[in-house]
Amino acid sequence: MPSDEIDGKVTKIGILTMHCVPNYGAIMQSYATVKLIEKLLAGDKKYKVEIIDYQPIVKRKRYSDAALVRDSLLSLRSAYNNIRLLGSKSRSISKKVHNLAYNFYVNRGILSSNVLKEQLSEYCKKYDAIIVGSDQVWNPYGMTHDGTYLLGFYQKHTKYSFSSSFGISVFPNEFKKIYSKRLSEFRKVSIREEAGVKIYKDLVDRNDAVVTLDPTLCLTSEDYLILEDDAAGSYLPDEYILIYLAMNSETLIKKVTETAKIPIVIFGMPDIVSDIDDRTYKIIKYASPGQFLYIFKNAMEIYTNSFHGIAFSLIYNKQFWIEYNDKYSQSNSRLENIVHMLGLEDRLITEASLQRVISYGVINKKLEEKRKESIKYMSEILQDIPVGEGVFRD
Repeated sequence: MPSDEIDGKVTKIGILTMHCVPNYGAIMQSYATVKLIEKLLAGDKKYKVEIIDYQPIVKRKRYSDAALVRDSLLSLRSAYNNIRLLGSKSRSISKKVHNLAYNFYVNRGILSSNVLKEQLSEYCKKYDAIIVGSDQVWNPYGMTHDGTYLLGFYQKHTKYSFSSSFGISVFPNEFKKIYSKRLSEFRKVSIREEAGVKIYKDLVDRNDAVVTLDPTLCLTSEDYLILEDDAAGSYLPDEYILIYLAMNSETLIKKVTETAKIPIVIFGMPDIVSDIDDRTYKIIKYASPGQFLYIFKNAMEIYTNSFHGIAFSLIYNKQFWIEYNDKYSQSNSRLENIVHMLGLEDRLITEASLQRVISYGVINKKLEEKRKESIKYMSEILQDIPVGEGVFRD
């Protein structure tokens, strides 16, 4: 990557994503985005890349007492809901996951100062470019949606998206006007799912968006090796089956239990695992990002309804099976995309598929091709960032 320094100037790139939420996939994709950019920049000291530490109040109140009080002052309904949240088991676990994630970023020097919504416009003037993504930053129904991830506050033209996701397959009419206006202001857009590209085209009437891999899949198992924390081994069985949940599924747990010949470990979103009976299964209620990786790497088999559960099963070449969510069928689009992209249809849980063993030769070849395409697109984003105030590369 060529140097961008002009008269000693350091090119500053901000990543705006969901980074400190109690969701291990979100944490790992945030790290992977920064790591991917750093690899492409090859240690060039004339660049500075960091995650912008902005978190919507609806997320911050999951772990911050101050945010909870602030939100409670808005209405009686908010106050009532927050009183119920205050003493919940899931909130206690969410606070622990948040703190582990926060320390993970700070220890690696990749997190900005904390920024409130009303401070974003002024604070982000220091960035030469902002890259939005990955994950469901553009989901209109998501808890994070407050318009911030559309970058309306950012007055420069250097707005980019990498593997952003709408998280749905059908876009609601009530949000079309604002999305159409803001997304048309992006210079380059890549989206994680084919369904999202179709939504973007409908909103903006442009054909320039491309599908790129989730950032976690742009790295290899070797890239994650330095992060793995074997402290998880102290509380895991020698051999185990991992059930990794993004949504609760009694049917998935029951199906695995019926055939399991070794201990079952259940792990996933704190809101989900905090309610599962830990007298029956080994429940991991929270873990550091490094322990998260270790848990996946050392599982004998993996069963999941999570996108990132699929991603890390692929990264570590695990025998795994997938369950779609019948209740929230629109949310399956992100799972369906990777299933179709890599030809994983036989990993959907059926009586027949449970007997099939994955042959990773073809899958790894397809994944590597998609990885190269995605890395190339990120490289094009970096090449497009101005070399000076208002000066773009040819």
